[in-house]
Order: sequence, then C-alpha cells, then structure tokens
Amino acid sequence: MVATSQAFSGRRKMRRDLLDLSDDRLRDIGITRDEALRAAERIAWRSDWT
Repeated sequence: MVATSQAFSGRRKMRRDLLDLSDDRLRDIGITRDEALRAAERIAWRSDWT
C-alpha cells in the first residue's frame, strides 16, 4: 500500500514538474505544451502513464 501511494505521489510530482519546463525543454524531451498540460491534468489513480 505504501509503495502504491509513493508511486502515485511520484507521478503527480512528475506531471506538475512538466508545467514548470520551458517550451524549449519540452521540445527537447519530445512533447508539446498541450501534451504537458494534458499530462498534468490526469487524475492520480490512472496508472497508464508512468
């Protein structure tokens, strides 16, 4: 249970961190601002995005 909670927390942090990246950095990792916004909006219990 703790590991699952930590995994969700880690994913949530990753999604929030995407919003802090500049457009140049996002382009470097191969995603658009739109994709970053959609990823940040994903609900925590969905585990299809790691």
